[in-house]
Amino acid sequence: MKIIISFLMLFVFLTLKVFAITENENFIVENRDGKSPKTAFKVYSIADEYEILALLNLKPTKQTFSIINGLYYDIFEANGKNVYFILMKKKSINKIEI
Repeated sequence: MKIIISFLMLFVFLTLKVFAITENENFIVENRDGKSPKTAFKVYSIADEYEILALLNLKPTKQTFSIINGLYYDIFEANGKNVYFILMKKKSINKIEI
């Protein structure tokens, strides 16, 4: 019985964690799998890249930087496959001085 409860708790935790990722304002995971430049995870920082890799239980062994069609990508080799991240710029807020 304890194993079933532990499994259910783990499932709920992972489900909530994935939902939190898709709602996080720091990076965009929804409808993206990182398997190609077209489906690259959109991130605003390198820390976001490592957070996504950790949540997917991927251990990066190599990181390369590439410009594809004028967009900036980090490409990680992790667990024998490439994971693509597109580096986004945060929107700046124009300050109005009075």
